[in-house]
Formats: sequence, C-alpha cells, structure tokens
Amino acid sequence: MDMTERDDELLMQFFSEHKQEIFDNGFSERVMQKLPRSAIRTYNRVWTLFCCMVGLAFILLTRGWEQVARIGHILSSQFYDALYGLNLMSFTPIVLFVAMLTFIGVTVYNLNLSKD
Repeated sequence: MDMTERDDELLMQFFSEHKQEIFDNGFSERVMQKLPRSAIRTYNRVWTLFCCMVGLAFILLTRGWEQVARIGHILSSQFYDALYGLNLMSFTPIVLFVAMLTFIGVTVYNLNLSKD
C-alpha cells in the first residue's frame, strides 16, 4: 500500500468519525427534486438504448450467435490442443516444489499487505 492510499484511508476515517449532520427539515431534498433533469443525461440514455437495439438487431439479422458459437468452439479446441501438447516430463519435482513455495509465499505476502 503506498502513501497516497494510506493517506486517503486516514482522511476517510477521520471524516467518518467527525461527521456532522445539519438538520434542514428536508430542504436540501426538496431543492434536489425541483432541479431540472439534465438534457444531456436523457439524450445519453436514449442514445445508449438505440445503440443496444441496433446491435441486437444486427446480431439477430446476421445470425451472429452462430459466429460466436463457432469462435467459442475453435478457441476451446485450440486450448485443449495446447494443454494436450504440454510436456511436463522435463520438470523435476524440486522445480515444481519451488514454484509452489513461491506461489504460496507471494499469496501470503499479498494477504498481509491487504490487511494493512
């Protein structure tokens, strides 16, 4: 954890402990409800919906699910072939043991860092 993250955590902790509520009888809530909605936000949502619909129509009209299935089948078969072609006979048990110890050591180190 670097210093800026630690500083941010300390600031958040300080402000959460010293939080002050100002009671305004719901005035802030009423003001926020009366503010006009942003036109850009509305246009953004409409544009996003339009693009999603066009994309879905394109997939349905061009039978895109067949392409996705074909690509998935090709990738899975290539992955299987790559795993089948691995030759682990050249690794001695000590190499595998050291690799496992390294993996466990890095995991423990990262877990200790996340606790701080």
